Amino acid sequence: MKKTLLILSALCTAMFGASATELSIQPAVEIVAPNVAHHPVLSPDGSKLLFSTQDHSGLYSFDMQSKTVSLLDEGLAAGFEPVFSADSKTVFYQTATMEDGLLVRDVRRAKISDCKVKQLKKASREDENVNEYASNTYVTTTLKSIVIVIDGKKTEIAPIEDAHSYLWPSLSPDGKRVLFNEPFKGVFYCNLDGSGLTKVSSRGDYPCWLSDDVVLAVDTRDDGYVVTSSVLHLYDLIGLSSATLTQDDTKVAELTTCPATGDVVYSTIEGKLYRTNIKIIR
Repeated sequence: MKKTLLILSALCTAMFGASATELSIQPAVEIVAPNVAHHPVLSPDGSKLLFSTQDHSGLYSFDMQSKTVSLLDEGLAAGFEPVFSADSKTVFYQTATMEDGLLVRDVRRAKISDCKVKQLKKASREDENVNEYASNTYVTTTLKSIVIVIDGKKTEIAPIEDAHSYLWPSLSPDGKRVLFNEPFKGVFYCNLDGSGLTKVSSRGDYPCWLSDDVVLAVDTRDDGYVVTSSVLHLYDLIGLSSATLTQDDTKVAELTTCPATGDVVYSTIEGKLYRTNIKIIR
């Protein structure tokens, strides 16, 4: 892909070569949390942000307008892959405890408005997919395949024949394609039946849709012991162009986006959160 360099140090507008795609990028602003913050998750409407501690203990909610932080649950593992309801008012998640030397997990629901928590399923050894509690349309993975659920109808695909595993799958905003990472091959997207497999990048963690034709991912490099660089990339699927959105001195950890608003939030390895907004004009 043809690369164009963008730095989020000031509000800027850039053009993507032959694709005539214009990006209006706001400067990144730090979201101040009471403690170090990791594992960000934006709500579907962009009004709320979930985050947790590095080991996923505790689940917090940040209101994007009032800039206030609320503790939803102090439980262990409460911050591991929580899921918003479609209306952004409720969060579904699990907590972990030890019983008789065995790890068990329950399923809980938290209302954002009053932080009231209700246990939906008692702790057990059974595997649960909290997506099922939040919506009947979602995508998940069994590592060896991608599971797509549309209006309750389940389809299982394995678009890469010799794939080691599939990570971070997600539906495009229009619900027509799936984006995912294969850890040894890179970032790809394909149609819901597994056809039309297209490579986005040879590297990229936490790939996310910003729109139906723009994708973001984190490119992390290490020397075998420590992370040497970790930057945020944007990929234009129409113009086949890419852009670097963070500077080398910022080591990006995880990424979340809200296609409805163009908001992008990323965490750093040190436990800071930053927010920017990207407008796409074709």
